[in-house]
Parts: sequence; C-alpha cells; structure tokens
Amino acid sequence: MAENTAISQQFGAACAKNTGALLSHVDTVSAARDLDLLRAALGDTKLNYLGYSYGTYLGAVYADLYPGKTGRLVLDGALDPAASNDEVTKVQAVGFESALRAYLKKCLTQKDCPFTGTVDDGMKTISELLAAVERSPIRNTDGRELGANTLVTAIIYPSTTRPPGRT
Repeated sequence: MAENTAISQQFGAACAKNTGALLSHVDTVSAARDLDLLRAALGDTKLNYLGYSYGTYLGAVYADLYPGKTGRLVLDGALDPAASNDEVTKVQAVGFESALRAYLKKCLTQKDCPFTGTVDDGMKTISELLAAVERSPIRNTDGRELGANTLVTAIIYPSTTRPPGRT
C-alpha cells in the first residue's frame, strides 16, 4: 500500500507541475458543471445520463447540483462517497474477480472457449499472462506498449459489461 501511495503522490505532483491553475478545476463538481454546460449547449432542457462506476457518482453529484435540470438517469455501480479510495478499490477488485470467474465458468462450457480445465485453471492462465506482460510489455508497431494494467482493463471491462457467452 505504501508503494501505491508513493506512486499516487508522484502522479499528483506531476499533474500539479504540468497542469497549473487548471488542476483546481479537475474535480467531480467541476465535471458536473461541465455536463450542465454541455446540456445547455445542446439545447436540452434536462440531462438524460447513463453513468457507470465513477460516472455513477458524477451523475449523482449532477442531480444534487441541478435537480430541476435532471432528466432520466441510469446510475450503475454506485460508489459510497464516504468510502476511501482503498476501500473502493478493494470492493471493485472483489467484484471484478467474481465477474471474471462467472465468465470463465460459462466460457468453459462452450466449444470455442480459449481456456481449458477448471475456473481456477483459467484464473491461473490469466495470472501467468499478466505476469508475463508485466515483465515484458507487448509492443505495437507504432511504439505503444500493452502493459499489465491495460491488459487487466481489457479483461475485466468486457466481463463486467455483458453476459458471458455473448459478443
């Protein structure tokens, strides 16, 4: 945890150094105000909004700031605003693992599944792949690299947004 805190502090310091005064406007309330500007620029009297994960919190803040301008909201994956970042991360990790295990369970019943064995075998294969990419990122022809963090996002995002077995 100390390493993550140090990395976050370094990231924040780099943001402050490179962003200047704009950084004081990079927050949820400012983003909600920006949503209202977008709503007005489009000529809509009310904001209709679909929010996932952090977008759920953003939508809730918008509704609190602009109750009379709030239309239909779909807020998925509500976050407790009183929870710490560490608590949110832990809960999300448990949810992502649960969704990935459900995906593997369904996948393993299908003939075109790229995994074999048990759900635990599939989890081990994924873990080994992530470790390999952490050690040696996959380089694209344009120079960009696929590291473990981006690969985790590529794995968990689809497994949490559509039912297993559907494309």
